Amino acid sequence: MVTPEVGLHADTVRASGSGVVVDGAPQKLAEAINHLLRDDAARAAMGEAGRRTAREEFSWSAIAERMERVYMDCLQSKQLSDHPSAGKTL
Repeated sequence: MVTPEVGLHADTVRASGSGVVVDGAPQKLAEAINHLLRDDAARAAMGEAGRRTAREEFSWSAIAERMERVYMDCLQSKQLSDHPSAGKTL
């Protein structure tokens, strides 16, 4: 994947190694695309990194686990705020 340095895609691509992040100038995009067209090993490695990231970060089970953690954090915060000593200073 070749993506410009804009938005969340750039962060994900950079962190996962699943592509190349460029500044968005047409010439830079073209250079990155041409580099990947010539480099089979880099394309293969980035493709595998992309598949791994998709499974680990964006599968339904991964999303469900993150949502469960959010709900549990919310419940824990609610329980703490409902505690009789909540809001009292020591």
